[in-house]
Amino acid sequence: AMVERLSDLAQIFSDVESRVTDTSGLTSRELEVLDLIDKGLTNQEIAKQLVIEIGTVKNHVHNILEKLNVDSRGAAAAYLAFVRK
Repeated sequence: AMVERLSDLAQIFSDVESRVTDTSGLTSRELEVLDLIDKGLTNQEIAKQLVIEIGTVKNHVHNILEKLNVDSRGAAAAYLAFVRK
C-alpha cells in the first residue's frame, strides 16, 4: 500500500511539474491557502485560521486549481512542493 501511495504521489508530482508555467499567477492569499492545503487542513479549518468565510476559502481553492490547471487539492499541494524545491 505504501509503494502504491508513493507511486500515486510521484505521478501527481510529475503531472504538476509538466503543467507549471508561471508561479506568479497565484496571489499571496492563494499561496497562503495553498500552504494550508499542503498542511492537510480542511476548508473549514483554513477559514477559521485565516478568519474568513468558508465560501471565500472555496473560491480561493477553485482559483488555485484553475490557475495551476490541476483537478485536486493533492495535485495543488504537489505544485507547492515543486515550487519549494
